Amino acid sequence: MSRKLMALLLTLAVSLPLAVVTLLGAAPASAAVGPADDRQKATPADWWTYTGVTASQVNSLLSANQARLTDIQVDSATGPTFTVVMVRNSGSYASGSWWYYGKTQADVSSLLSTKQARLISARAYSTSSGVRYAVVMVSNTGTAAKAWWWYHGTSTYLAGKLSTNHARVINVTPYPGGGYLGIMVDNTGTNAVSGGWWWYAGATAGSISTHLSTNHARLVDLSRNGDGTWNAVMYYN
Repeated sequence: MSRKLMALLLTLAVSLPLAVVTLLGAAPASAAVGPADDRQKATPADWWTYTGVTASQVNSLLSANQARLTDIQVDSATGPTFTVVMVRNSGSYASGSWWYYGKTQADVSSLLSTKQARLISARAYSTSSGVRYAVVMVSNTGTAAKAWWWYHGTSTYLAGKLSTNHARVINVTPYPGGGYLGIMVDNTGTNAVSGGWWWYAGATAGSISTHLSTNHARLVDLSRNGDGTWNAVMYYN
């Protein structure tokens, strides 16, 4: 959905692998299948992307645009500053929404419970006080509810969880010290992606481009690893 993301989306590539990490507090939300994710919707909408903005600037932009965040990246832990994507919070995109940064895993879990929410975007980053999270969450109640989980680990570990949960990845990003942070949602019934979906971790830009062509797909999520490789999620186009 982001112009920056879409520009990068058309350049990238893939290969699976990496070192082991641990489960990051799975937060399953047992619920009926909900409506399509933002990036599955075809309804035109006003949206914006900003880079190098502070938390106060993000909040001001959200207010000015009458919008909610759909994606967040941490540009610098010092400050901190962010790259964000937002969509006007109206029509089929209307949703309860919250975003936070500088939170521990326990903090995020508590907020998810209090808000009755689910994550749609998350970044783990290193600070002098340990790993912290910047997250975007949306309401997960009523007709918006769906089963979902979040974990961190190797690509193999995440793949096992995807199989167990009959899920699909919606967001995958590097985790400090190795492995990946992944958010997944139920991929059964009316929540299943028509035509198929694919995800790749630790991939080259060239291989992602090849997979996009081979799979007849489009990118819906993209993140960069410290070694210059990429993590991508693509849906059949």
